Amino acid sequence: MVGLIRSDRASRGRGRARDVSREEAKRVIEEGGIVVIDFYADWCIPCRMLARVFEEVAAKIKEAEFLRVDVDRSGSWPDELRIRAIPTILFFKDGRLNEERIVG
Repeated sequence: MVGLIRSDRASRGRGRARDVSREEAKRVIEEGGIVVIDFYADWCIPCRMLARVFEEVAAKIKEAEFLRVDVDRSGSWPDELRIRAIPTILFFKDGRLNEERIVG
């Protein structure tokens, strides 16, 4: 993950994680830079616990865009990304999915 954080791009992060739709997340990914996405569900207690930590990290790392996507409202996208458990955090750099992920 450390290699992902280094970026020559100007600071894109807004200092907070944003809840977005699948379409908005895809748009942000296509813009390039570093994007960190927390895939969650409202009914998932571990997801709620992670949300606080995810917000804290988003506030500290300004070089990345932090997004949250509700798996129950994002159609087949979680399946396409091979998300089998939640919470799952995926990392994108310059429009490409990084192999590293955090699950559970």
